[in-house]
Amino acid sequence: MNLEPYKTIQIEKVPETDELHMQAVWVKFNTRLNDLANQGYQIIHATDTYILLRREFTSTRKED
Repeated sequence: MNLEPYKTIQIEKVPETDELHMQAVWVKFNTRLNDLANQGYQIIHATDTYILLRREFTSTRKED
């Protein structure tokens, strides 16, 4: 059995700069990104609007 890694892509929308309560919005956004980083996600691409993250897994074989 070949155990190849598989990937999960996560897309996060960057908060808009004209939103009210900007500090609270950015704190929540940064917390979300930190949580994803702690789960093993890495940023693969970023724009002004979106951040793409990827996490790779190695399949595990389940014994019966």
